[in-house]
Amino acid sequence: MINFLVAFITFLFLSNSYAGYSGRFISGAFISKEVFRDSQVDRYNDVAILSERLYLNFDDLIWNKAGFTLDVRDKENFFDKMDRERQTLTEKNKLQLHQFSFHKPAESNEVDFSVGRFPLPQAGAIYLDGLDFGLRKNLLGLSAKFSLFYGLNPQLAQDTGINRDVTAYGGHFTLENKGKSWERYFFSINALVRQVYKTEVDRFYYYNNTNLQSDDGQNFSSILYLDFLPHVYVQNFWSTYATNFSNRYKLRASFSTIDSLHYVRVQDIRETLPSSRYHQSSLSIRSPSDYGQTSYETKLSVGLREVDKKNMAELKFGALIPRIIKDEISGTANLGVKKNFISNDLLLGLGLLHSNNFRELSINQDVQFEQRASQKPNIAYISEGSYTKFFNRSLFGIISIQNIRDNYVSIFSIMLKISYRFGQGGQAPIREGSPPMGQL
Repeated sequence: MINFLVAFITFLFLSNSYAGYSGRFISGAFISKEVFRDSQVDRYNDVAILSERLYLNFDDLIWNKAGFTLDVRDKENFFDKMDRERQTLTEKNKLQLHQFSFHKPAESNEVDFSVGRFPLPQAGAIYLDGLDFGLRKNLLGLSAKFSLFYGLNPQLAQDTGINRDVTAYGGHFTLENKGKSWERYFFSINALVRQVYKTEVDRFYYYNNTNLQSDDGQNFSSILYLDFLPHVYVQNFWSTYATNFSNRYKLRASFSTIDSLHYVRVQDIRETLPSSRYHQSSLSIRSPSDYGQTSYETKLSVGLREVDKKNMAELKFGALIPRIIKDEISGTANLGVKKNFISNDLLLGLGLLHSNNFRELSINQDVQFEQRASQKPNIAYISEGSYTKFFNRSLFGIISIQNIRDNYVSIFSIMLKISYRFGQGGQAPIREGSPPMGQL
């Protein structure tokens, strides 16, 4: 498989015979050394892993805009993962086929379909070995699309073969209105998904993703997973509302509730509490930002863990100082107080950012003073640095270093990444390719 990929990439680099293809090849390494200094057993948790990813997309193969997509990744790939997830990687690796599909997008009043192995973000975080078939029409001035899908749900975390035990099927309905100006926008996806393990219904849920933006700068976005088994409950929900007031200040409010599985992904890397369903609300106010003017932000966040009723409350003040040293270097400063479930913390942070058309360098230093009941104070130092080099419009590399140290544990990690974009596609966005694999 690796020899095939090398030969295929070499062919693409040397040949200009294809006019409708684009893609990205990513290669990198992640090295982490974790030491529990006050423990005599299980003292070390070290990780060292290499990972590659190849994403290809061909357009206009048979019909207008019809295309073919290939996405091959390593099983233990660290790209797009949280710090906590990276600490659980193993050294064994093998390539997996995440996407291999033919798709035809639709203009108005046309059918569209995908067949093969592909992600279906319109129905949440799932993959299919199957078919998605839909019709797009103009409805009351809106672009509307209704689709039905059916297929097997591949177990990408375990192997690359066909998983005949899990069947997924359902439908999704999309409404979209781009408005007459780019500031005005409405988008909403609604889906019903049913997953069956052998003969038993394993999961049945409703998925919604909505984004609404008005001409006066108001924006609302939300993602909802509403499960119906074993009873009706909200599995995960995120929502954000942002608006401008006094024509100067930006107000942002957010609320989220996540299950214990997602909590493990986002919890602090040094946190030792067990996973739990978690609810959090935040409110922030940001002053006007200008090329040569310092902007300020005040943010209040509160959270609650369901399993043990422990709560979190944080008040944070931040400042962004542009042009702190010439035009290319800006600075940040943060000060906060936090009731952090089992400790009372004081947070201090400083950062520098240097950027131009050829490189980007960021350095951040955070210090947390933590006080727990009946324990001596703990001081945590979090140092981070990242350097990105843009060799040209197609090739860039990143090296990131993070060092975390307190009285009990030290965690040092390095991430290296090289990314090459090829073909006739436009400038790559932050994510070019398939979304992360779905959760069974």
